[in-house]
Amino acid sequence: GESWQISDWGGAQDWLEIDPSSGTGNKTLTFRAKTTNPSYTDNHRIATIKVTFGGNFEKPITVTQNQKTAPTLPSNVTLGYRSGVSTTGYLTSVADSWEVIDINWQGATSEWFTLSPKNAAANSSRQPISFTTTEENPNYSSREATVTVRFGSDYTKTFTVKQNKKPTPISVSGGTG
Repeated sequence: GESWQISDWGGAQDWLEIDPSSGTGNKTLTFRAKTTNPSYTDNHRIATIKVTFGGNFEKPITVTQNQKTAPTLPSNVTLGYRSGVSTTGYLTSVADSWEVIDINWQGATSEWFTLSPKNAAANSSRQPISFTTTEENPNYSSREATVTVRFGSDYTKTFTVKQNKKPTPISVSGGTG
């Protein structure tokens, strides 16, 4: 059989492994990603590998690595107006560990809820996060806080936590007579 070898890695040596990378005759090549695609936002990593046969015939092979699976954040986290009210939201991060790095209380005079856990390792299943109010909402309007979560070393996303408004008191006026 004719000898062949990978003659051009198309810039993929740092993230792609091909076994074997040279040989004689028919072979099954195994392509394996050495690293995860670091991006959530770019569509894929693409490399065109060139295989040279017998020193004179070149065959290109295009290899594509998909982007990381984007994390999902809790949505519609709404808590009742009283203290001690709890709800559960779900976060999924398949590719990276995550941690809460900031809560913007948006003008509130105190931190009015807790959440737990505040970090976890990457996991393919939904991670429950418990939210609990620590005080009654003193306002006759709802209030919100923005939670910022970092995934891996540099990717951040935010979600909103809302606490319902304090009920408006009912005034009753009595008549005379």
